[in-house]
Amino acid sequence: MFIGVDWAQETMLQYVILNDDGYKIKEGSFERSLDGIDQLTEAIEDIETDFGKVRVGIDRKYDMVCQNLFAKGLQVFPLSPSRTKAERHAYHPAGDKGDGIDASLHANIVRKDWKHLQPYQPQEETDVVLRELLKARNSLVDKKKRAKQELKSLLSAYSPLLGNLVGDLSRKWQKELLKRWPLDQDFLGAHGNELNAFLKQNRLMSSTEEKVRNTKDSRSIEHSEEVADCYRMMIKQTVELIEKFEVEISRLDGKISARTRRHRSFEMFSSLPTESDPTVAAFCIAFEREVQKPWSWENHSAFMGLSPVTRASGKSKTVHMRRAYDRTLHKAFMDFADSTRRREDCWAYQYYKEKRAAGKGHYETLRQIGKKWVKIMHAMWRKGTKYDENYISIRHRQGQKLAA
Repeated sequence: MFIGVDWAQETMLQYVILNDDGYKIKEGSFERSLDGIDQLTEAIEDIETDFGKVRVGIDRKYDMVCQNLFAKGLQVFPLSPSRTKAERHAYHPAGDKGDGIDASLHANIVRKDWKHLQPYQPQEETDVVLRELLKARNSLVDKKKRAKQELKSLLSAYSPLLGNLVGDLSRKWQKELLKRWPLDQDFLGAHGNELNAFLKQNRLMSSTEEKVRNTKDSRSIEHSEEVADCYRMMIKQTVELIEKFEVEISRLDGKISARTRRHRSFEMFSSLPTESDPTVAAFCIAFEREVQKPWSWENHSAFMGLSPVTRASGKSKTVHMRRAYDRTLHKAFMDFADSTRRREDCWAYQYYKEKRAAGKGHYETLRQIGKKWVKIMHAMWRKGTKYDENYISIRHRQGQKLAA
């Protein structure tokens, strides 16, 4: 028996039950809740009591519906939206679409191709927690980046002298300076003793201190007091928002570090050239996938968005950017590729220079480096060995493959 479920968050979930010949036995709807799932299983029991013979197709993964149906003994197959879209064109060329239609499509996909589909498997709790912590951290990092861009825009418009002075806002003294003197006119009007106390308190380097004092001797346009109050408020609020993001990111880093150091693969992946526990955490969960048939490194590379999509037909061949991939792992591998290409003691340093000299773009080269790192880490994970830079560098110089 085959069941198709069309997932919904705010409305009822539609389901369709088909027999082995593809004829519709039953259809209905249920709520996305434990009571609703019980209602669906009761409808299934009226037709088939052996849940091991029931296969369910649903356009969602790692959702409570998948988890609970799997826990009840049903075989659950998460389906991608692109697969449903392709089937919809085959069954409904006119473009008909609806919850009931999609539920029937999901049931038919499972009925025809369940042997070729990847069944749902629950993740280990450690991996689930690490993944969610990394997603939360990436979200905060993105928000902090946007807040910094907003602050730079405000400084450029209303306080250009301080905007040039504080630069990238990566130092504590830069944010403290903006909270004390948000506008150029506030900084230029500050008493010399007050500035000396600030410099002494923050213990700036001599070159930085000289830059601050030189800025103090500059001239700037003054805003009227009422307008200046508005600008001060916006700048201070944005600085405080950035500081809040930094505190939360630091708190998450502590949790990620504690979890990662207890992970079964920590010793292996911590041997890589990185001191970042969030990066090691991403590598620990990257290859720990419960699949019936182990993935090759090419499968992992595609899943992480590091391999393009190739479309060939006859003499025509085109390469496109991959749009369906794991964003969390993609970011980790791209950041790692960018950090290793800066290290002169790593093979990625010379590789990056060679590719850039050959005319390759920056991000294209980073994806190629990330792809090679996937191959290396897959070999490490498969063999249970640690990273050896000397071995990899020798193989790279000899023009051999980076991993066997």
